[in-house]
Amino acid sequence: MKHNKLVIMSLLVVIASSFMLLDVQAHSPSNVALSYDFGTQTLEVIVSHTVSDPSHFIVTIQIWKNDVPQTIQPYTSQTSDTQHEDSFNIDATHGDILEVTATYSIAGSYTNQITISDPAIPEYGTYIPFILFGVISISGFIIYLKKRK
Repeated sequence: MKHNKLVIMSLLVVIASSFMLLDVQAHSPSNVALSYDFGTQTLEVIVSHTVSDPSHFIVTIQIWKNDVPQTIQPYTSQTSDTQHEDSFNIDATHGDILEVTATYSIAGSYTNQITISDPAIPEYGTYIPFILFGVISISGFIIYLKKRK
């Protein structure tokens, strides 16, 4: 009887140890890279997610624009074993915030956002020469008025 218990316990230890040796890669996506083409109104999404088991994949990508849900795209597989890519037609204007959440089929998700910038609208740095010209002109005019008195 003691011999049977010892064999059963040894067998259980071997079985439990074999489960610990399995390469389990159940983990959330590690990054969601976003880029937006203002001309084509296209959002490019690249989800970094390495998998070794085809049953593990990015199951959905959900997009919000200014906190309003836009689309949720379901998937049945991942585009490669290191990442998942997709593009979406999203109408956006300068200053809109697009938020994207990629959800893993087992558990976990990753969220990132991008603020849309219209390339036709110059950044503040391009106004610096005009501001300097204005300051110099006003200063010169004030000096001229003081000397005139």
